[in-house]
Amino acid sequence: MREQAPDLSWVYLEFTDDMGHAFGDSQQYNDAVIAADKRIGQIWAAVKQREKQFNEDWIIVVTTDHGRDPKTGRGHGGQSDRERSSWIATDAKPLNVYAQKGKASVVDILPTLATHLDISLSDDQKRELDGVSLLGNVSIYNVEAKRTDDKVNLAWVSGESNGKVKISLAHTNNYKQTGNGDTYTLLAEVPVNKGSFDIDLSQYPKSEIYKVTIEGTHNTVNRWIVNKK
Repeated sequence: MREQAPDLSWVYLEFTDDMGHAFGDSQQYNDAVIAADKRIGQIWAAVKQREKQFNEDWIIVVTTDHGRDPKTGRGHGGQSDRERSSWIATDAKPLNVYAQKGKASVVDILPTLATHLDISLSDDQKRELDGVSLLGNVSIYNVEAKRTDDKVNLAWVSGESNGKVKISLAHTNNYKQTGNGDTYTLLAEVPVNKGSFDIDLSQYPKSEIYKVTIEGTHNTVNRWIVNKK
């Protein structure tokens, strides 16, 4: 990194995971975290050198892919808060209102990197995003979709006081299967500060999956409604 400086580097420090599975909450695990911190420090030093020597603009994002079981700290895959929770540490700034007040998660890393690297995503790609960038302006965040029978209530937090959002629905998953975009039906345009919208799925063709997008001025977020087989 110090010599070649690719635009994007992904580094996997596996030892903490190994020690967690082997020993759980333990001194061995704590020592592995300390060792990982030292290695991240080497990356940090390389980044700081690049910024100083070449006037480059870098960000570092550190995260984990899952938590661990609350009893032993060894396994994962359950539904406990500790297993389902993860964290993000970054030097990116200035962080937006979502990063400061919302429920940030690992799915926000991709759009954050796209913002920092000034990568333009296609509309089809934006409609597949679960996350919200932690940088720049944001229209909506903390989007939830709650289903009761055929009724779906969408709720969100507005990141701006004015403007509208477009709410659209698709009942296919072509993007995953073929790489081609899905056909969305525009359901409504509502004020962004309204914060909620109701959908009646009985008015649309029956499907195993419904994909809902909320498109604001600055970002688009999707939520899926999946029928259990």
